[in-house]
Amino acid sequence: MTTDIALPVRRTLLPSFPAKAWHHAISTMAAAMLALYVAFALELDSPGSAVVTVLIVSSPLPGMVLSKGIWRFVGTFVGVIISVLLIACLAQSPPAFILSLAVWLGLCTYLSSLLRYFQAYAAVLAGYTISLVALPAADNPNLIFDLATGRIAVVTVGILCTALVKSLIVLDIGERRLQPALESALAATATFAGQALDLEPGLPQRRKAVADRLIALDPLILAAANESAATAQQAPAVRLYVSILVNVITLASSVRDGLATLPPDGTVAAAIAPLRDMVRDVLRTLCGTTVFLSPATAEALVAARRAAAGLSGDLALATAPETLDVLALAARLEDIVEQLQLARNHLTGIVQGRTGRDVTPVSYHRDQRAATINGLRAAIATLLAGGFWIVTAWSAGTQMLAAVLPICALLGTSDYPEQASLAFARGIALAGVLAFVCEFFLLSQVDGFPLLVVAFAPFIIVGCLYATLPKHAGSATAFLIFFTTFIGFRNPMQYDMAAMLNTIFAFVLGALCGVLVFRIVWPVNIALAVRRMIGQMRGDLRDLADRRRPPVSLTMWETTMHDRLSRLSTRLAASPDRAAVIEGGMAAIHIGREMMRAKLVLGSLTLPTEVAASVEAAWRALGGLAIAPDAAAQATKVAALRLLAASGERVAGDERTGLMRTAAAHHEIALLLTRHRAFFVGELPTAKEAS
Repeated sequence: MTTDIALPVRRTLLPSFPAKAWHHAISTMAAAMLALYVAFALELDSPGSAVVTVLIVSSPLPGMVLSKGIWRFVGTFVGVIISVLLIACLAQSPPAFILSLAVWLGLCTYLSSLLRYFQAYAAVLAGYTISLVALPAADNPNLIFDLATGRIAVVTVGILCTALVKSLIVLDIGERRLQPALESALAATATFAGQALDLEPGLPQRRKAVADRLIALDPLILAAANESAATAQQAPAVRLYVSILVNVITLASSVRDGLATLPPDGTVAAAIAPLRDMVRDVLRTLCGTTVFLSPATAEALVAARRAAAGLSGDLALATAPETLDVLALAARLEDIVEQLQLARNHLTGIVQGRTGRDVTPVSYHRDQRAATINGLRAAIATLLAGGFWIVTAWSAGTQMLAAVLPICALLGTSDYPEQASLAFARGIALAGVLAFVCEFFLLSQVDGFPLLVVAFAPFIIVGCLYATLPKHAGSATAFLIFFTTFIGFRNPMQYDMAAMLNTIFAFVLGALCGVLVFRIVWPVNIALAVRRMIGQMRGDLRDLADRRRPPVSLTMWETTMHDRLSRLSTRLAASPDRAAVIEGGMAAIHIGREMMRAKLVLGSLTLPTEVAASVEAAWRALGGLAIAPDAAAQATKVAALRLLAASGERVAGDERTGLMRTAAAHHEIALLLTRHRAFFVGELPTAKEAS
């Protein structure tokens, strides 16, 4: 009985870490100890900050270390300059100082919400560096230049030591991992698309797994680009290649949805089956780069596209709606083939080492309103904490602010800041307890740097190991940062129990204030954020319906929409509405693609008066898609039937093909609007909750 109980506990408290996690933890510990030694040797005022820098910028990949280190230095430098200006101008007026601090942190948080990766981190760091430089000098402005130069020095030492150790003790590099990752992404995408065309069950779960794998490539591309100048030049093409694979996933899902609604022995299923089988067979062969780039694959793709384009001329169906169903499915299958050809061309350039700077850049979603809210939340939290400090005249008030500022800035852009702030608070509390034990029961009993390493390193190694686990990453990161901060290394060391307890209490109180900000002062409404993002997707479709607007880049439009889908998937990870929202979002992407295609073809056609009027009515209805999607679906359905009827009256092959293709596009739009009506009307439970 004892064994049965002990085993689950052991697995929970002592998880098994892979070799890469141990390598990362030990190399990070080595870099941290090197940075601490150098900081001691240079007699810097705050050598522990060099260790904190190592713990923040450390990554299993050297390229990530370089990128994060550079942006950390940039953010620190900007924050130091602002700190000096604030102390020089407002040190004698605490209310004005706090107000300026709140405005600056709000601005930096706003910018970080619009940026990505380490540029976003640099913006956050520029904001909360003030808590590390300006706040300690608030009572003694004469210290500002010493604090400023000391901060730049310890950050520089930490960055250089991390880069040195990670480069010397490198287990793997991003450039070496990128090619196998792209191979795996291609195989996973092709396998999923083939399964979707075969109508295999479990589509949403499989699609999410493949999409997550493709999304995870972006940081790897960034790391590889920082490690190699050649890869940096190819990075735009690699990102575009990955976005094309995402397009293949969504297109295959759409074809699968269309096929699933058809009777297996019906006319439409029989007509589309040869083309479906041809595209599926091509997908089944794509097991790697060599096969994908082979002449046989190129010929198979050309044959499939020729078959899709020629299908309209071979139709002999009894009724127009069935013809439109076949045309719509054929168009989507042709889109899959077109995307595979495009991916093949980009992959050829990547393999041959051609630059990717001439490709259309990938675009990301930027939510100005959400960024403004994040900035205001950080500013309000700073004002409240600063007001508490001024009113109470608490001697440790600056330390409380030093905890509130980074929590509000770092976690304000999180999808779930309430949970993240709680995890951060737990990590800070644990850091306080263990730092007290380490300093007064271990470090106080040793003498010399080697024994200091023996006493200190195990805490860093265990923290780094747990930081590799997604479940514990937030708490472990907070623990690593504040454990070192609480110990407060000095040269020589000073053991002041009362001062340390006061510091721990101030930081824990600041962490709890951060939790209250996200739970009470201005809580994050996930449902409202989801509803707003869905509204932005519908708004983009409305803009496409305005035929007076100049054409937009399909690549940039689609990649922005895919980025929104990725964010929606993350925010709704535990929601029962996730599948419906993702399916509706993919429908919106397909509608946009069909609208662009139809707009392009219509510009080259001369339509009969009656047909032209119905088409114009359809586009006007699409402009009101967010208000009356049912009317838009009906109007586009009527336009599709009239365009198809007009194609039967034309003799010219190219014009007839254009009319049939445009009819299929309108028919597809009507089908998607009807099938995913809840998404476009806002009747999903998530959207209702937001309202």
